[in-house]
Amino acid sequence: METDLIVPERFFHLKSSLADPEASRDFANSRELIGKSWAAVLIAISNTDDPDIVFTERSTRLRNHPGQIAFPGGRQDPGDKGPAGTALREANEEVGLHPDSVHLLGKLPPFAVPVSQFDVVTVVGFWDGKQQLKPVDLGEVASVQRWTIAELSDPKNRVSSLHSSGHIGPAWQCGEYFLWGFSGLLVDHLLKLGGWEKPWDRDKIAKVPKRYRSDLPQLEDN
Repeated sequence: METDLIVPERFFHLKSSLADPEASRDFANSRELIGKSWAAVLIAISNTDDPDIVFTERSTRLRNHPGQIAFPGGRQDPGDKGPAGTALREANEEVGLHPDSVHLLGKLPPFAVPVSQFDVVTVVGFWDGKQQLKPVDLGEVASVQRWTIAELSDPKNRVSSLHSSGHIGPAWQCGEYFLWGFSGLLVDHLLKLGGWEKPWDRDKIAKVPKRYRSDLPQLEDN
């Protein structure tokens, strides 16, 4: 993390929360780590008047969870410089986000994703939001989605997802897209850390659409 980084005022609370172990204590202790394979994802927030977060829509050609909404990320490579190196490399490979344009604010504790046998570290940073992002490999990423924090914190877009397994978790219905699973857990926690969460109806249940359901392993939690 840059030692001389000037953090925009809109991210002061988020950066402070990321540095406070107590703020993520429940998130960190919710699951025991697997200890097999490591991965990292990037939450890139634009430093703009209406900040947005970068998501990917996974290609429908993928065998694992086609069409799902996720964060740029993937398995740690031997040459990566820690979780940040993995997350920045994957974001560049998937959506073309230049690693040097991202200023790191912190990271979340590792989170176990049993369905994929990964322990995942979430890296959080901001960028100027000016670069036009697009899929680098259409075989992996169908589109780049940038959803504003205002949209994500709006109670009308929030629901509790119900999977056929009976699992219930935080989710969002944004137009034709449905955000849930591991990515949904991350967004839910991020809004709390940033002080952006608004009261919402947790009893508003929505079944996970068929196009977003799969039992095949990847970085999304079922």
